Amino acid sequence: MGEQYVSTERDSRQAQAFMKSLLADVSALERMIETGRIESGVRRIGAEQEIFLIDRAMRPAPAAMEVLKNVNDHRLTTERGTIGGLTVSNNVNEPKT
Repeated sequence: MGEQYVSTERDSRQAQAFMKSLLADVSALERMIETGRIESGVRRIGAEQEIFLIDRAMRPAPAAMEVLKNVNDHRLTTERGTIGGLTVSNNVNEPKT
């Protein structure tokens, strides 16, 4: 994750930078489609659940590594840059219909 700063102020430089970034993303997507880099025939979803570990005082608990060691599940990972954050990831393939 990261920090997001939302501003309601209109700045033409920020708007131009956003539009340039958006156009670059659309261009990259077009190239991926044109070169067959988008998978077809299989439906997938990526699901992620973030979990924050807290202590009795409701503060972040630095127990993520201990939990990971005891659970031993490849879907459970640490959230980079957090003290007590864990992420459960699961990619699900939907059968072809």
